[in-house]
Amino acid sequence: HLATDPTSDISIALSQPFSNQNKWVKTNSDGSTQSSGTFSSTNQYPAGIAYGNGKWIVVTRAGEVAYSTDGGSNWTETASISGTASWGHMVYGNGRFVVVGEDSSAATSAYSFDGITWYRDDTNLGLLPNSNLGYNSGRVIYHNGEFIAWPQAGSGSKTVARSKDGWAWTWF
Repeated sequence: HLATDPTSDISIALSQPFSNQNKWVKTNSDGSTQSSGTFSSTNQYPAGIAYGNGKWIVVTRAGEVAYSTDGGSNWTETASISGTASWGHMVYGNGRFVVVGEDSSAATSAYSFDGITWYRDDTNLGLLPNSNLGYNSGRVIYHNGEFIAWPQAGSGSKTVARSKDGWAWTWF
């Protein structure tokens, strides 16, 4: 999982969530490591990261959220995303952060305008059975004005969902 600040050309990568590590690495555009560290403020392993509106936002599998405004040098924990979902990939677009996951084997999503206050979707993505978008299987991107979410290959689902706002999803 990787996010890039296009204005500073800095990228932050996370350790894989199933590797049982709580680490991040910050690099510049030539790929050289600038710094690395662990997330001391989170109790679970980081699963998704995104950069937008001057903030780096990290979400853990359990929905804990931390942010940084100084390029990842310092992280502040905020309120967690409500519920029991396993969260995964996150992206920033259209003025909001969107994260996908799975809850009781059904897809779910949450969005935030500031990375601190989160709004959870408990209805729209879960309408399709076997649409697991969990921390190690779901993906989300922002492209051409839409959020696009899909299960990982081999998850048993061949569907893709799209949304303009990260809340109201349409499967196609």
